[in-house]
Amino acid sequence: MKKKTDVIKRIEGVLVTICLLIFFVTGCGKASTIDTTTIAIEKDGSIIQTVIEELPMDYYDVDELKSMNQSEVDEYNQNVSKEAVKINNTEFDGNTVKVVMEYKNADAYYDLNGSPIYFGTIEQAQNAGYDLNVTLNSMKDDSSITKNELMEMGDKHIVILNENVNLKTFGTILYASEGVTCESNKKLATVSGDGKSYIVFK
Repeated sequence: MKKKTDVIKRIEGVLVTICLLIFFVTGCGKASTIDTTTIAIEKDGSIIQTVIEELPMDYYDVDELKSMNQSEVDEYNQNVSKEAVKINNTEFDGNTVKVVMEYKNADAYYDLNGSPIYFGTIEQAQNAGYDLNVTLNSMKDDSSITKNELMEMGDKHIVILNENVNLKTFGTILYASEGVTCESNKKLATVSGDGKSYIVFK
């Protein structure tokens, strides 16, 4: 069996290919409501990544690419001895391609994307050693909070990530760091800027 690091390198290469030649879509009926690249945090800690791009597919063999990527994901799962990653159904409308990958946890997401992400309660994040000495802006008004006020909300959920992406949460977003904007429903945030971003939701 090949070393896990070798498999991860190959998977990362495949994901680069996916970003350029994206051709998958979710089989859960959720992708039709998403029109831009998004990651969704689920209650059980799993992450669903939907990547959407316009792509001319005149000279690409979709079935061959699907088979290649499925093989790589299967090999990754074998090396971690569990089904940590899944690729769902395929859809291409002639102009737009979508890919949805389901990761069992943040570790699997990091392994395949090279981008760290944390999800847990504020108390769990502190116990895990994350630096929570930050100022967060309210998504309701012009107010803000600092670490002391943040620590009083120990049971609220927090996502810490280091990439620019749309983030969908299962609860209402309350506070976020600079560079994060929120949709009116307070369950979809757009993350931009440099460094770590923090999103707190209930």
